[in-house]
Amino acid sequence: MLYMLEHEIMCDVTFRVGESRKTIKAHKNILAGRSLIFHTMFESLLPEKEEINIPDIYVDTFNDLLRYAYIDDVQISTNNVNRMLYAADKYMLSTPKTKCCELLQSTAQSSNAVVTLSTANQFHLEDLQKESLQYIKDNTEECLLSSHAVQLNTECVQMIVTSEYLSCSETEVCKFFLKWTEAQCKLHGKEVW
Repeated sequence: MLYMLEHEIMCDVTFRVGESRKTIKAHKNILAGRSLIFHTMFESLLPEKEEINIPDIYVDTFNDLLRYAYIDDVQISTNNVNRMLYAADKYMLSTPKTKCCELLQSTAQSSNAVVTLSTANQFHLEDLQKESLQYIKDNTEECLLSSHAVQLNTECVQMIVTSEYLSCSETEVCKFFLKWTEAQCKLHGKEVW
């Protein structure tokens, strides 16, 4: 089946994926058999007939998703976990989502806990969010010095700074908050005073 996908043999659906709108061909029956979302796309009262645009998923992520659909193999890494979790959630694919959560679980108790907290918050993974927040509380200084900490959204920063117990001084928290504010200003094109 993977050979047929890779060589576009008897494909009957065309996707335009990512910002570049790269053409990717596949087989409706395989996708519909793996995902209720794809099934609905192809078999609803108003089925998709032309090319299907998927601008919100990166090309490599969509290819990984197809690989899973065809041969039940999914490659998850810290580099693609957020993108894959988004795609798995969008297309209701439980195995890739579970594998993403397992990888995130392994990073919740590490210096990458801020990344895990952010992802868990974004995808409403409450247990993972609690676990990573606990690690951050216990190892606050290490986590706040992480280069990823300044990329946290407002909700995650609020969770951290309003915690009753943090394992660092208020001065360290204030320093982090100033760095985070500066990064957010730059991100939103605001002048830093």
